[in-house]
Amino acid sequence: MRRLLNFLFIIFILSCSKEEQQNQTEIDNQIDLAEEFSDWSPEFLNQTSSFEQTRTGTKGTEEKRTIDISINSSVNETFEGIENIDVNQDGDNYDFYNANLTT
Repeated sequence: MRRLLNFLFIIFILSCSKEEQQNQTEIDNQIDLAEEFSDWSPEFLNQTSSFEQTRTGTKGTEEKRTIDISINSSVNETFEGIENIDVNQDGDNYDFYNANLTT
């Protein structure tokens, strides 16, 4: 009976270590499958119109994306006293003026 228990214990130990090796191999394979990409090109600097960017991965994969540029403008009436400035330089902070905001 003791021999049978020893035999079963050895089989159990060997099967556990084999499973751990398989798991580690799977993890290593997933790491090998990971792809790293370069920065997007061209850079996004002071663009005034829509454009397309691309980047290439370490495995040759090319990704593209379109950047849509739009301009929004708004005119907001405001009061000099709110900003504590004298826009028209008349010596007071009581005048209304239009603030143009473009994004």
